[in-house]
Amino acid sequence: MPHPSVDHTIDSLRRIAPSGTFLALGQTVFWDEPVKAVWRRILDREWPSAQLVAGIHDTDYFAKTTAHVPDDQDFLALAHDDGATRGLWSAAGELSTLLGSEDLPTRSFYESLGVPFDKLAGRDSSLRRAFFAEYTSAYGWRGIVQTIGQNQISHDVKLEKFVPVLLSLLDWGFDQSISCLDELSQANAREVAEKIRGWVTGFFESCSDECTLSDLYRSLLPKLYELLLDFEPSNFLVTSTTSLLRFTPETASLKRFAFVNHFLNPDTRLIATSAYNRAVTGGGMYALDHFGADALPFDIVVPGKGRGTLHVASHQITVDFQPLPLAIGLSEPVTDVSKLATVLQQQFGENVVLVGKAVSLISMLSAEFIVVFHESASGYTDRTLAMNNEIRAAGVEVVLNPIVRLQYQTWDSLASVHGPKFMLPSHLASTFETAGNPLPVSEFAKKWRQTVASQQAELTNLSTLRSQRHLLSYLIKAKDSTLWASRLAEFEESIHTIASNYAATAKYQSAFKEIRNVIQQLKTARQSLETLSGDHFRNRVRPLREAAATGDQDAQAELLVAEHERRVVFIEALHELSIKKRFLKARLKAAMADKRAAERTPEVQSASEKIASIVKEANLAKLSIARDGYLTVHGLPHTNSRPTAWWLPMVDSTGAWFDNITDSVEASLEYV
Repeated sequence: MPHPSVDHTIDSLRRIAPSGTFLALGQTVFWDEPVKAVWRRILDREWPSAQLVAGIHDTDYFAKTTAHVPDDQDFLALAHDDGATRGLWSAAGELSTLLGSEDLPTRSFYESLGVPFDKLAGRDSSLRRAFFAEYTSAYGWRGIVQTIGQNQISHDVKLEKFVPVLLSLLDWGFDQSISCLDELSQANAREVAEKIRGWVTGFFESCSDECTLSDLYRSLLPKLYELLLDFEPSNFLVTSTTSLLRFTPETASLKRFAFVNHFLNPDTRLIATSAYNRAVTGGGMYALDHFGADALPFDIVVPGKGRGTLHVASHQITVDFQPLPLAIGLSEPVTDVSKLATVLQQQFGENVVLVGKAVSLISMLSAEFIVVFHESASGYTDRTLAMNNEIRAAGVEVVLNPIVRLQYQTWDSLASVHGPKFMLPSHLASTFETAGNPLPVSEFAKKWRQTVASQQAELTNLSTLRSQRHLLSYLIKAKDSTLWASRLAEFEESIHTIASNYAATAKYQSAFKEIRNVIQQLKTARQSLETLSGDHFRNRVRPLREAAATGDQDAQAELLVAEHERRVVFIEALHELSIKKRFLKARLKAAMADKRAAERTPEVQSASEKIASIVKEANLAKLSIARDGYLTVHGLPHTNSRPTAWWLPMVDSTGAWFDNITDSVEASLEYV
């Protein structure tokens, strides 16, 4: 039986969107997108006439990375860490292994817990890169990137050079996933892996040189739905955004393009653009001014040419293709989508695509379809709602279908699946305390939420451990008690050795203080003498010099006396103070050298080195605990909300896991 929220959602949709056409879009088939087969199964039970359109979002850019990668291959699969691949983004070529996710612990995360990450990483560049890779990588995630041409959209990625890298990525992902299962479960997992791999190689071998990544994914999507459903889905269509949003004079009248009119119509354009700009402010997205004059929140995509922001002025249309924009002169203003489609078709032909930028795309699609999202997908829909509500408040009608949000209970749904066992990866083996033993998936289902909660508390506790004694005492309880009790004893013994030596050298402190006091007294005396010397010069010597310069014999004689007084009373006295000060500074320097020598005995040096070694070892242990906790706390809830589709049949050959997810999924409506 479905969750009550599902019945309520479908009943509401029958009233407000009776056409019952659902749209599910994703950039890759190798992640969570095919799990929406759950919704197709629910519709088969509750609303069989409703149609589900599943599509590949192939108009977005394929990948982005700031990493320095070798360019002897067109494509590479990279791990993601907070170091060399910090800026990596690969939505169309990403893969998560079983129990893996794209969540990565960052340097700032560790530092927030008081871990001296930079100090532990060291200064050697190669060792530092390795350290970042070990401690800040997303577990079980890799993404394919282009080494050149990073502005290419997914639709334009040709398969010839892409598929070998994809197959290598799949082999890595499947092998690592199979290793997360007990031996008895691995045979079924291998069959699933070989089947999916065979689909890829079979399509590639049968297609022409012009086949693209979009073609491959569109061929795989229905197969993955069928793999989960165990039958070919009905009322099911496969598309892509290059097809769905193909923009011609014939398609311009479709509801999906109606929203664009608000930005073309002179009566509503200022309202719509202002609403868009306010909606994206503070969201990490660009307002239209960023793109230049007359920019609209829509892009034009021409397969083979690229993607660029659309600018519509009264006298011309400009598309920001890279590297050079393309301008189209107008004989009359373009004020609606019909005129826009005609101009673009005349310029680019039949395959023009008009796609909204993130916030406006949802409004385009929701005008015609009921978009189906996972719980955490497309987190900017609140900004879409803000934009639309501002347009509505100005008296402009914006009628859209609600979004369906699906909330899975992925890991909980394993509770009644019997047989398979997880061989948990090291971070989960640590946090689940399995000691490397197989864990029945039903037990994993019962423990995962409690484990996440306990690890969250553990991370909070770690953040309070600021002194080395507290950390060592914590490690005695959290890790190997014998080892860390020994380390604490060594730490205390080393501290005692240094403290004892400090007591032995304390006599130097009083000597330092006495010498510094005398030096300060000499400094004060010198300042007083310099002041008196200056006064003497200004009040006595200078006037006599001026009088003597006129030939005054008495002044000349008196000047000689005044100059002698100045030399004897002040200059010689200042010189004597300087000699005393230099002598005292030499004494201070010698005493400090004696103290350092006394402090640097072999015993003290050995104790200092032991403390440094123990502190480093303890902080590395803290770092490891923090990494395990982070990957557990963030990875499991994330994958619970958005599981990778092929995990399900790989773990459970009976289909019970998928059935349980279907029966427990919660659905809600989100209005935009």
